[in-house]
Formats: sequence, C-alpha cells, structure tokens
Amino acid sequence: MSELNNITDRKIQNDLTSILDALNRDMEEIYSRRASSGILGHGDTFRNAMQLINNYFKNLNTLILGHHKWAIENYFFITNSQLTILKDQATFYKEQFIKGMTLVLKRAAKMATKPELAESYYPAVVGSIEKTYSQYLVEIDSFVITKKNLGIKGAILSLPRLLISIIKGG
Repeated sequence: MSELNNITDRKIQNDLTSILDALNRDMEEIYSRRASSGILGHGDTFRNAMQLINNYFKNLNTLILGHHKWAIENYFFITNSQLTILKDQATFYKEQFIKGMTLVLKRAAKMATKPELAESYYPAVVGSIEKTYSQYLVEIDSFVITKKNLGIKGAILSLPRLLISIIKGG
C-alpha cells in the first residue's frame, strides 16, 4: 500500500497547493473590490475570509477523502495500520492548511483594520476545520467498514460457485 500512499500524498500535496493559491487569489480579489468601493476596512472583509477558509477546507477535505477512497478501492485488503497511515496523512495536510490559512486570516484582519480579529476568531475557524475533519474520519471509517463487509459477503457468496467449479474440474 505504500505505493498508493505515495500517490495519494502527491495528489493531496498538489490539491493543497492549488487550494491555498486559490484562497489567496480570491482574497486578493476581495481586497481589490472592497478597496475600490472604499470599504476595505469593513468587518465584512474579515467575514468573507472566514467563509472562504471554511469553504476551501471543505473542498480539500472532499479531495482527501476521494483520494483515500481511491487508494482503499485499489488495495485488496486494508489493515488498521494502513488506515491509520491514511488518517495521519489527512491530519498532516489539515495542519498544513491551518498554517496556510492562518496567514490569510491575519492579513484579512489587518485589511479590515482590526488585527485583533485574527487572534480572537482563530479558535472558531480552527474549530470549524476540526468539525469538517471529523466528518472525514467518520466517512473514511464507514467506507472501510463497508468495503470489508462487502469483501467478506462477496467471498462467502462466491464460495459455493467456486467449490462447484472445483468439483466439476473447472
């Protein structure tokens, strides 16, 4: 499974880079629009940043889940230690996103002329990210359980056909 982990790692790294780039690009557009309207220093600038951060992490979370489902589907049987490796990978990229979004949050607070907002709202933003991440954990566990159940049931259901085939010499 290590080869699949390496592939998912590269895919997620690319996704993270793209998402953080898009987040920064979108924030620059917001700054530009709000500055041209003369409302850059308004609290909505910071609220927009918080919304974008949450939306972009949800996108990243969905991509990570998709990559991990792909890896699990392409592996015959997944052990608990392999599942832990996938979860650790997701945790790592969640932390990388938090590092990247922290800079965006601080800059948005500064642009809104209220730098203290970044520090006071940081726990709420991270809490929202953690809530989204916990959904990933539930989804990946459910997916693995379903795959194991289907695998066991599929093996049991096909066993009589296999035995008949062996007995008939085919």
